Amino acid sequence: MKTATLLMLCLSAAAWAERPELSASFGFASELMTSSQYDLVSADDPLRMYRVAAAGTFAAPRGHVDVELGWRSGAASATAHGTLSSSLWVRGVDVSAGYRFAWLKHLEPYARAGVGLDWASLSLTGSSALEQTVLHPSGTFLGGLQFPFALGVGAPGGLAFVVDLGVGYVVRPAYTFDALAPPPPSGRQEDPIARGAVNLGSMPLSGFTWRLGVTVRL
Repeated sequence: MKTATLLMLCLSAAAWAERPELSASFGFASELMTSSQYDLVSADDPLRMYRVAAAGTFAAPRGHVDVELGWRSGAASATAHGTLSSSLWVRGVDVSAGYRFAWLKHLEPYARAGVGLDWASLSLTGSSALEQTVLHPSGTFLGGLQFPFALGVGAPGGLAFVVDLGVGYVVRPAYTFDALAPPPPSGRQEDPIARGAVNLGSMPLSGFTWRLGVTVRL
């Protein structure tokens, strides 16, 4: 019994010690923001994001583990109070790990969790501009399906094109925009809003999300 257990541990360690398979991905995501504060920067609820990532894949019992480093960015804008344009720009970096397994030839269910750092910049622009950038951690939890298609006739595990569809939830602390301010003045400013910092309160940026992406496995 001890010998069998030791053998299993050695095989598992050997699998993780192998050079991981590499992949690169590009995707689009929509995050659903339902708070009334978000109406300041968007007439509808979605925050549309783009994401690029690179990953290493390791063998795991009955499946694979993907460890991924990603960058995402998205924005929303609207006209505030009839005269000012407002915009929100969110970008961030994240590290995630996911487990997937082959269910059918072209179907791989997966679950993924990740943590990251997100920068959110809120701007108000009239005859002058006010802006504040706030940094917060974030968490993303996803479940979904991948549809892999081999490119060429090589051995299994070779070059492949993958379509990825996932749904989940993004968690962020509320972003407090309490000090929107203009650049340092260089002369007389006629716009009253540019005379000092503006407090717009907090804006929740957590919500349900769905993601559509493509991946190339090398």
